[in-house]
Amino acid sequence: MNTKICQKVLTVGPIDSKGGISAVMHSYARIMTPFDCVSTYTAASKAKKWKLMISACLQVAFQCGIKRKKIVHLHSAAFNSFQRKKILAAIARFFGAKTIFHIHNGEFDLFALKYGTEKCRRILCKNAAVIALSDFWKKKMEEVIGLDNIVVINNIVNTPTYPLKSPHRGKINILFLGIICHDKGIFDLVETIAEKRDYYKNHITLTIGGKGEIDKLNALIRQHHLEDFIKFVGWVEGNEKELLIRDSDIYVLPSYHEGMPVSILEAMSYGKPIVATHVGSIPEIVHDGENGYLITPGDRIGLDKALHELINCPDKLNAMGNTSLKLVAPYLDKSIEKQLETLYNKILNT
Repeated sequence: MNTKICQKVLTVGPIDSKGGISAVMHSYARIMTPFDCVSTYTAASKAKKWKLMISACLQVAFQCGIKRKKIVHLHSAAFNSFQRKKILAAIARFFGAKTIFHIHNGEFDLFALKYGTEKCRRILCKNAAVIALSDFWKKKMEEVIGLDNIVVINNIVNTPTYPLKSPHRGKINILFLGIICHDKGIFDLVETIAEKRDYYKNHITLTIGGKGEIDKLNALIRQHHLEDFIKFVGWVEGNEKELLIRDSDIYVLPSYHEGMPVSILEAMSYGKPIVATHVGSIPEIVHDGENGYLITPGDRIGLDKALHELINCPDKLNAMGNTSLKLVAPYLDKSIEKQLETLYNKILNT
């Protein structure tokens, strides 16, 4: 991206956290030089959270008031994250900067209804732009909140670091990455496999990476005697995560709620077929029957059927993986860099 544009932009958000927003911010850091950023989240004590928030307020004031940043790009989820970014955006505008509110949450419409749609609209309409992750979320926020300053910038995925894996031979390697909780569908996945343990034991290995309800996950694996072919590896990132994705054969994310999952885009960039649910923006990137299968959240029969289709037909697995490579192209870093630069330019020249 043009260096002169980057020098005028301050990025604000949870870059030090573990999750999709952080992954997006780190990808932006790779396409922007310089990349000036204010961190807004820590998993530490409440006192340290307050200390970080005060520091973030002072940094935004300094960057906009002294360094004269022209654009402040805020990455936000819902609830407390939204409240923090609301304050930081107001500080930025007080010092003359224009703000971009980038919404990442997969249930932001429900949050807006709880928070108050009119109050939400008043906050968001003050920004030069509100970024939605997809056409689905743009339409949803226009309908629920009544905004007219929404633009779509797709989630970004880095061009793969490693060569793509050769066509599959042997047992199928299934991968799940994400928060270990009910909403991500991981317990549905393990229960589905447990119900047909003998079949899956002979045909697959499942690798699970993430954080959250780890004790519940491990107890479930032990209860159904799945330790021989299900492995939990904890939270993974960077090269370790990329290698897990590259070496997998199927990526599964049976979530109940999503925005635009970065993990699915990452798996697609490595040519993987996807088994996921038709929630949020997932149907825009996973085309049922083309580069994977979409099921209803909680539908274990449908999940089992989708897995069987891919396990029992390696040719379909490889063909769907090739389709993923084609469909992910608009989400790769070079494409998103152009979209982002166009938006920044428009705001700077308005």
